[in-house]
Amino acid sequence: MTVTFEATRCAFIDQSHVVESVMADVADLGRDTRLEGWDCGVLAYHMAALSLNLPRLIGSVDDDWPAIDVATWASGTKGFADEVDQMSLALAAKRTHDEIRTRFAEYAVAGRAFVDSASGDLKFGFPAWKVWLPFSEFLLTRVVELTVHGLDLADAAGSERPPAPSAVEVTTQWLDTQIVGRRPADLDGDVAWIEAATARVFHQDERLPVLA
Repeated sequence: MTVTFEATRCAFIDQSHVVESVMADVADLGRDTRLEGWDCGVLAYHMAALSLNLPRLIGSVDDDWPAIDVATWASGTKGFADEVDQMSLALAAKRTHDEIRTRFAEYAVAGRAFVDSASGDLKFGFPAWKVWLPFSEFLLTRVVELTVHGLDLADAAGSERPPAPSAVEVTTQWLDTQIVGRRPADLDGDVAWIEAATARVFHQDERLPVLA
């Protein structure tokens, strides 16, 4: 897969604007989403803390830590996805809806400013694993998260705002590398492909989903 850092940077900035607009469409953060047990407030908190809050997510890296790639990262994070989800639920419960909206807006602005000036050579460290991921690749994972969860939020809000075309392009390019062979012929539409590949909608192809 060849996705340039500049393309990923633009996709993050564009999609962060989109999810901010979708947030404005959500009249009630207590409305349920299609993610079991998550209302819009929990989803918004999760997106803000783990995708938009990039300046605070970048940590120090020890010289002897080895580098990993995005495929290794994606495989490894499956092991503690439930733990992260429970953390989002617990922390969101401690915030009012107004606080979540404020934090979401603040982190979106800060995240865009950081990405606009950041170098792809930065190292994103994982202290628990004592490894690091190039920031250019970590940012790719944040674009995928913002694109998929942006669709989740729009679905709950009844919003017709589509994800940013640049974010759709980056996300589909990555998802296309995660399936053996070509994507199913009836999923030639990129948004339909994203939703089937990430278990938002069921598809009979046994290779799906590739990311849940």
